[in-house]
Amino acid sequence: FRAIQVAEGVFWVGAIDWNVREIHGFLTPNGTTYNAYLILSGDQITLIDTVKEPFHEELFHRIRSVVDPRRITTVVSLHSEMDHTGALPKVLAAAQPRKVYASAVGKDTLHQHFHFGEEVGITVVRDGEVLDIGGGARLQFIYTSMVHWPDSMMAVLKPWGSRQREILFSQDLFAAHFASSVRWD
Repeated sequence: FRAIQVAEGVFWVGAIDWNVREIHGFLTPNGTTYNAYLILSGDQITLIDTVKEPFHEELFHRIRSVVDPRRITTVVSLHSEMDHTGALPKVLAAAQPRKVYASAVGKDTLHQHFHFGEEVGITVVRDGEVLDIGGGARLQFIYTSMVHWPDSMMAVLKPWGSRQREILFSQDLFAAHFASSVRWD
């Protein structure tokens, strides 16, 4: 398993589930893809979302094809359902990031799912907040509560360096369950 570069400093490190046939009561005859992204910005490395827990090794293999997971400094949880966060405890144990970010409802939901203690300090980001993730890179958060679930938010990676366009990390907003080894622009 290898990461796929989707833009300068941005890599898809998710997992492909060729076998799942039902999610939330919807048939998925073509499987599904669990999206997670790695952003390399200066000496900071940000992971956006994880994958469903049974696919954690696929996630780690893809991350390792770019960097040592212990170099991840920041984790952002855009959505707390298990297909986005199932591998989060393993990521936190391996990477020990300095910061973990989520929406207010996302923070509560992550604590309910995983019973994190005080050692996992999840910082709440507000709607419209801009977060400096190092090297001049910035993420702006957009709350999308109840577009999918109450905790949902998206993030926009603002242009930096020679990259002149924004990148939207939309979590499930444009979701379509399809397993493929191809990534689309």
